[in-house]
Amino acid sequence: MRGLTRERGGVVEVRRAGTWVRGDRWTPLAPTPPSPGWPSAPAAYASAADAVLSQLAAGAAHGRGDAGVHAGTELAMDAAAGRTLGRAAGRLALDRVVR
Repeated sequence: MRGLTRERGGVVEVRRAGTWVRGDRWTPLAPTPPSPGWPSAPAAYASAADAVLSQLAAGAAHGRGDAGVHAGTELAMDAAAGRTLGRAAGRLALDRVVR
């Protein structure tokens, strides 16, 4: 996803579920957690599962865990950090199984 906000005709717009909404009319699709950005747990779980399944089963589903980004409760960079963390965790899990 590119950019969460933009200015158009002097009005700030915010991306919500893939469409642009005036900033003064924007509300998140789900309750926004009162916390700073952290790696996305759903993205981490999906990426860890993908790392393991892609080695064990041909044609494994590629989960991205971007639901929080699309709901407006997480930032794209949090999902990217979660994917990085999940891939690393998946590789570690595979290393333990293969030993």
